[in-house]
Amino acid sequence: MAPAGLRIIDAHFHLWNLDENYYPWLMDEAHPSLVQGRAALRRNYLVTDYLRDVGDLPVVAGVHMQAEHDYRDPVRETRWLATTASQPESRGFPQAIIADADFAAPDVEEVLAQHASFANTRGIRHALHRRLDAAEPYDPLLDPVWVRNFALLEKYGLSFDMQLFPR
Repeated sequence: MAPAGLRIIDAHFHLWNLDENYYPWLMDEAHPSLVQGRAALRRNYLVTDYLRDVGDLPVVAGVHMQAEHDYRDPVRETRWLATTASQPESRGFPQAIIADADFAAPDVEEVLAQHASFANTRGIRHALHRRLDAAEPYDPLLDPVWVRNFALLEKYGLSFDMQLFPR
């Protein structure tokens, strides 16, 4: 039982609906992934599942961290999450969304503008480990396009989270 008055904000959780959305790392065996045992995750995990798992804990809000949705349509996940949050059974979860955008992509400003059009979008997380199969290690700070586009975060009032692995 939680102490009286305790309120929790879950700063990082994931939902996915494999019937409506495409997650290459999760759905395609041939897709490179650092996640071991991902077959066990290969099922829908909806807000109702999350709330069931939270149980009686006093979780009052949550931040959905992008879940490596289809890179060809990064806004689709945000749209789905915003719709999810608007459903009565969701209790407003997720109250905040950290979406996905690739700052090296030519259409990144359009992607950021679309993400920012959803009231619960708060930031962007970009996972550099997507380039697992690249011949050369990728350093975004050496990519002038990435650096130039990174400045767009301020224009759209978004935070930034970078996911990478030591190698």
